[in-house]
Amino acid sequence: MSNMECRIMGIDISVREEKMDRYIIPSVFQAVQLCEVLANSNSGLRASDIEHALKIPRSTVFRLIRTLLGARVIDKKGTRYVYGRRIYEVTATDMSRRSAQQELVSPLAALIKGHECSALIGIPSENGALVVDVIDASLTCISPYRPGAQLGLFDSALGQIVLAHYSFTFYKAHQQTVDAIKSAETSLASKIRTEICTRGFSITYCSKNENTLLAVPVFSVDGELSAILSLYFSESIKDVLKIQQWTQKLKSIARIQKQEIKK
Repeated sequence: MSNMECRIMGIDISVREEKMDRYIIPSVFQAVQLCEVLANSNSGLRASDIEHALKIPRSTVFRLIRTLLGARVIDKKGTRYVYGRRIYEVTATDMSRRSAQQELVSPLAALIKGHECSALIGIPSENGALVVDVIDASLTCISPYRPGAQLGLFDSALGQIVLAHYSFTFYKAHQQTVDAIKSAETSLASKIRTEICTRGFSITYCSKNENTLLAVPVFSVDGELSAILSLYFSESIKDVLKIQQWTQKLKSIARIQKQEIKK
């Protein structure tokens, strides 16, 4: 019996064909392979590219694509398919191991050192923003927003950044978010977008706990919203000069991150 050479996530595994049939679900195995080839592609792949790379029938490729698109494991941009945001949401607790996030963690930690505040890193999600990492500068000021927390589109600075900048093709693909937008006052949504796009940041206050969230967007080189940087203060910050100073510091980190991605 001949051996079948398999490669999953960069690891070569020699599996006898009879064992492949018995223990491995072919469609799941092919889906993993498809995700791997997309992960190794900088600009995404067309269906024909995937067919050629995996050497499987075109009909199988389209069924895999349809399934993975439905689960948001992959996304479609034009005629190309790319890794979907769902991958990051599912693995949010492991985001600190990702090189892109590590590049944000270090300068954020340096920024808040010695101050009574926390730094948050978020990414766009269905309901607003998903917190993927939190850095607390002091034991006396611990952010109540922890990794995995979902922050709303309208009531959080991070969510408002998503509302203002994230592509509406994303909203159209996720009815829950569309419903959330429709249920809010149209004038409020328009006001939020205008203010954030004009000043380049968002700030929200929690009247119950008298805390402040300040957030700025991080854009990829192609102009898409890739992350949100935020600062949490356990007090209500209303001083305009102080807000501007913190905002500029956050924006400088966001610009550095964009340059690093470009390299």
